[in-house]
Amino acid sequence: MTILITAATGNVGKEIFKQLVESSEQPRVFVRDEAKARAVVSKGEYQVSIGDITDLNALKNAMQGVEAVYTAVLDAFRDDMTYLNNIITAAKDNGVKRIVLMSAFKVEAYPDMPFIGWHIKAEETLMNSGLEYTILRPDWFMQNFLAYVKEGQLNLPMGLGKNSFIDTQDIAAVAIAALKDSQHAGKEYALTGPESMDHHQVADVISNVTGRACIYNNVAPELVKQGLEAQGYEAWYINMYLDITLPMRDKGIRSPQTDVEKVLNRKAISLSDFVQRNLTHFLDACPA
Repeated sequence: MTILITAATGNVGKEIFKQLVESSEQPRVFVRDEAKARAVVSKGEYQVSIGDITDLNALKNAMQGVEAVYTAVLDAFRDDMTYLNNIITAAKDNGVKRIVLMSAFKVEAYPDMPFIGWHIKAEETLMNSGLEYTILRPDWFMQNFLAYVKEGQLNLPMGLGKNSFIDTQDIAAVAIAALKDSQHAGKEYALTGPESMDHHQVADVISNVTGRACIYNNVAPELVKQGLEAQGYEAWYINMYLDITLPMRDKGIRSPQTDVEKVLNRKAISLSDFVQRNLTHFLDACPA
């Protein structure tokens, strides 16, 4: 079957892309920049369709002969669902069977938060489309720690809240299962890793696996805001970042869920396994 991946160079989209190519599938990726797609996967058989997600005609061309589409809620568009309505319209015009949408974890917990509001709006837009759909709601990605850990420190405004961090390899594997099999139609999956931990515990895992010191520093939100402003980030992004870290500062606990194990018939990847797989990176990030 032909699967179209939008957001193919994002954290999850590129992992779906890789896994499909590695399993000898021939996915099609919809990107604005072909070079970025080639940088993700340089070998193997796949198709590239060039265009902007706001361009309905480009999407219609990209979906010719496609049976299933992966997409994600795109934060840059906030509550403007034009991009998602374009995907839905193009899918219907081409007889696409189903769409898999990556949303956010625990959207019901903070419905008045703008970030959560546009995720809820996107989910409802797809659910009311008349197409087969699957909604993926992952917790925070383990891959974020590849960027967050620097000089043996984890400096974040997360308080003492706990997350069940998930490897994007698991998210991608669940997405592929949903893209290929209609038994997942109409399902909403809460995707987590196998254990809930705060960021002090995350730092401890990194220390234990690498054998080098890693510490968590709980940074005040005001300092984070100042730092992001100094780096030139727009106000909407800064507010979004502070919003989505609020549950952790409130000492929220996101418990592990079992949907990954149910769909994949195996346990979710642990943080220690993730760090071990990326050991060279974390050794560089935690100098001796």
